[in-house]
Parts: sequence; structure tokens; C-alpha cells
Amino acid sequence: MKNLLYLIPLILLSCQTEISEGNTEANKVEIAKKDIKADTEIKIEIEGMTCEMGCVTTIRNKVNRIKGVTNFEMDFDVERSSDFSTIQFDSRVTSSHDIKEIIEGIAQGIYAVVDLQELEIVN
Repeated sequence: MKNLLYLIPLILLSCQTEISEGNTEANKVEIAKKDIKADTEIKIEIEGMTCEMGCVTTIRNKVNRIKGVTNFEMDFDVERSSDFSTIQFDSRVTSSHDIKEIIEGIAQGIYAVVDLQELEIVN
């Protein structure tokens, strides 16, 4: 009976590994952190922000945790209904669509990306 209890976690872990290996979306390009270079810049307009301390910090922290993001800047003004951000990233690792989804997923969708312009960075 005790031997059976030891086998159950092993079986569950092996099944979980097979599932994740079959998921092609999860198998994104693995690039070493030192090799990440910004090749794309997006300028986005975000609605729903009310304060610099909470909103800007929350969005900055979430976006900076995305693998491939190299720079984040925010132009926030309390008087405007929407604010603007510039984000640079390596398109081999993440995409503008991924960044948009993460921003719109913060705090049950309180923020909305209403405009997104993608530019290629020429080095």
C-alpha cells in the first residue's frame, strides 16, 4: 500500500510532462537572457489608469516581467482619459499581442489597450 502511494505522484508528473511537451504554443524559442536584443517597439494607448503610484507601477512591474521586454516607459497624466506607453522588446521571444493581453488581464481587465502601433527598431 505504501509503495502505491509513492507511485501516484510519479505517474501524475509523467503525464503532466507529456501534455506540456505536446503543446506547441508553450514551446517558444528559448533565448539566453544575454542574447535578448530589442528589435521591435510598440507605442500603446491605455485607458483605465487613475494614478501614477498604483496603476503605472502595476503595469510597469507586469510588463517588465515578460521575457523579451527590454525597456518600458510611461507618459502618465491625471488629466487625460488615456495614457501612453512605449515598450521595446525582442520579437523572437514575445509579441505585441502577448504584451497587450497581459496589460488587459491586469486587475480583472481594468485597463484597456485602445491603440497599438508597432515599429521595427533599426540598429
